[in-house]
Amino acid sequence: RWTALAGVVLPSGGILPAHILRAGWLAKRSVGSIGEGSAPLSARGWRERYVVLTASRLFWFATEDEFRSRTDAPRGLLPLSTRTVVRPAAAQDRVPSTCFHVASGESRELWLRAETPLGRDAWV
Repeated sequence: RWTALAGVVLPSGGILPAHILRAGWLAKRSVGSIGEGSAPLSARGWRERYVVLTASRLFWFATEDEFRSRTDAPRGLLPLSTRTVVRPAAAQDRVPSTCFHVASGESRELWLRAETPLGRDAWV
C-alpha cells in the first residue's frame, strides 16, 4: 500500500521524503535474467526504470508517475544490508562503463546503467 506525503508518494510504513537518498532514471537488468547462451549485458535486456534509493531498500518503477501514484506498487525492490555490495563495472564485466553492479546479501543481483560515468558515480 502506498500513501502520499508532501506531494511525493511513498510506501506506507515510514519512508519519509528525508529517507530518499536518490531518485532518477536508470536502465536495469537483473542478473537472473541472463541465461546460458544469452547475449552479453550490453546487447539486450535492459529496461528503463525510475529508481528510488533509501538506506534500506532500492525500489524500481516503470515510470515516475507510477512512483508518485497512490495505488501502484513498485515493479521490484532490493533489500539493502551490510552484506550488500555495490561496485562500478570493470573491464572484464563486458558492460558499458556507465554500469554498476548491486549484489544483496539475499542472493539477488542486478546491473544498473546510468547515462554517464558521472551519473553512475552519483549512485555508487
